[in-house]
Amino acid sequence: MQVKHLYQLPSRYITFNFHQGPANIFQDFWRVVWEQDVHVIVMLTAEHDGGQRKSHPYWDGTYGTYQARVFQEFIHPLEASTPRNNLPNQTPAEDAPTVLIREIALSRHGQSRTVTQLHYSGWPDFGVPTDPAHLLGIVRICRDEVRRHGHAIDDKDAYDALPIVVHCSAGCGRTGTFCTVDSVVATLEARMEERGTPITGFMDDCSEEDIVAQTVEDFRHQRLSMVQTLRQFVLCYETVLEWFDEGLKEASARGEERPKSLIETENGGLQSETSAVRRPAPERRKSHGVKSPGNYFA
Repeated sequence: MQVKHLYQLPSRYITFNFHQGPANIFQDFWRVVWEQDVHVIVMLTAEHDGGQRKSHPYWDGTYGTYQARVFQEFIHPLEASTPRNNLPNQTPAEDAPTVLIREIALSRHGQSRTVTQLHYSGWPDFGVPTDPAHLLGIVRICRDEVRRHGHAIDDKDAYDALPIVVHCSAGCGRTGTFCTVDSVVATLEARMEERGTPITGFMDDCSEEDIVAQTVEDFRHQRLSMVQTLRQFVLCYETVLEWFDEGLKEASARGEERPKSLIETENGGLQSETSAVRRPAPERRKSHGVKSPGNYFA
């Protein structure tokens, strides 16, 4: 198992490589969770994919001095914007995208704490979810859970302070895509709040930077191969545009004017002309030995 701490405002991520490690490394996994005060784990892989083992079940058992026990689990539909406590008590359609939420009691030497695991198994290795809205939904559920734990431990700045464990199998492709989208959306929201600008005005006032490509490159300086495929890289942009699209729909419902930097495509979707989500040109900045998004997929 390889462990990597990734620093990117406003969050700190801890990533794991489970694919190359046997099941007996989970004592080390839980030690990191315990010592780093982790309360939310995001699992972005099925236990098996393509006939291969991608991750061993680590959430219910005794691992050295750590005991993990699942005491509650339920399904959260990804297309639902309802808070978890108000979700309807019904089983989603068989093909509906969902996240399995496990509440885990983690104990050691008579002390215990609750850790929430978000398990999304519908993301194939080297692939992408069927809809960018699904990834955005996972990001939002994760943020809600981190804030919930922050309130429970009386930490008002929980989302800035509490680290998040994110893993798939190798800990770089799907993991890097999630961390990129989560970081970019959080950064954009923070800038909007700092400027006191609504989303409609913010898009017209974006600076000349490609925040998605910059975030990927920053992560790659810390862990190689973060966001492994071109399709995953494009998914980062699509998901950020989905975030903009949803925000614009909410703004439109409030009667706010649509930003000039968006044009509607033939299929009714949105395409951004703003540089905040513009795909980078191949001749972007030098990467000091780490391949940048512009040349990584050549």
